[in-house]
Amino acid sequence: MNTPKDICQQTINKLCAKNKGILAADESLTTMNKRLAEIGLNSDETTRRQYRELLIDCPNIEQYLNGIILHEETLYQSSDSEKRFCDILTDKGLCIGIKVDQGLSDLPHSSEKITRGLDSLESRLADYFKQGARFAKWRNVYKIDKNTPSHHLIGLNSQTLAHYAKMCLNQGIVPIIEPEILIDGDHSIERTKVVTKAILSSLFDACVSFNIDLSQTILKPSMITSGKQSSEWPNPPSDVSAATLDIFKQVVPNHVASINFLSGGQSPQQASDNLFAIQSQADLPWNVSFSFARAIQQPCMKLWAGESQYVDEARQELINRLKDNCRL
Repeated sequence: MNTPKDICQQTINKLCAKNKGILAADESLTTMNKRLAEIGLNSDETTRRQYRELLIDCPNIEQYLNGIILHEETLYQSSDSEKRFCDILTDKGLCIGIKVDQGLSDLPHSSEKITRGLDSLESRLADYFKQGARFAKWRNVYKIDKNTPSHHLIGLNSQTLAHYAKMCLNQGIVPIIEPEILIDGDHSIERTKVVTKAILSSLFDACVSFNIDLSQTILKPSMITSGKQSSEWPNPPSDVSAATLDIFKQVVPNHVASINFLSGGQSPQQASDNLFAIQSQADLPWNVSFSFARAIQQPCMKLWAGESQYVDEARQELINRLKDNCRL
């Protein structure tokens, strides 16, 4: 009988297959409402299910993806032909992922945000595993401002991410650890480097204290850029690559299984070009790939616009975006 550690290792082996990445299709209902409104659609369960089917049942996505992260709603849904989405993904050989945090709430007596859901996580993980999920994602966010992120938030989030990772590993589920640093603001790329180093150092200290096997975890971080309102924006890919790897080589342990970058508000082409610049550097100790959401989905969603006659065209655009993120 396979132990949770055995199951996690099997999943890690699949998720780290070279020249492929992970699609994040786990947007919250609030975010999906916003995305669909941008293309003139009302967000209801049927519309969301139809859009998710466009992604999940797209032919040949398995050539470019190792797995897809789903929202909880999608995990239990089926296609128009009444085939479970989880079965479609399994038939394609793709790992099923699940977003397990329950969104953001205000940190008391602060302008900062914390992530909810740890108290109910253990029981939910057991059910997600039964449904076929073999990896999970938990997202924390940090805003760079004059006084943020605070040391208090950094420490609290690090403990939360490590606790989440431990709970996942105990259930045979690979944890994706996502400490997202928002790109809103006028901060410099040097300021982002300082903040990123502090966050990742604290995170991995917490993982050590929780005895996390980092070889069975995936880090989903932000690339190091300036803020979007900075005069430095947009940063050349060479600058993003140099800044990101300078810090990551200092603080990310070599035995982290994979680094799958988030796109975090960059344009689709910008995210792809910056990823390629990072991947192209020699002697990287980790597998390096993507776990993009909007940077892959946005063009195909616009083409689809809720019209069934545009599904094939939208899927081709999805494949085009995936190809551009699998250049190596």
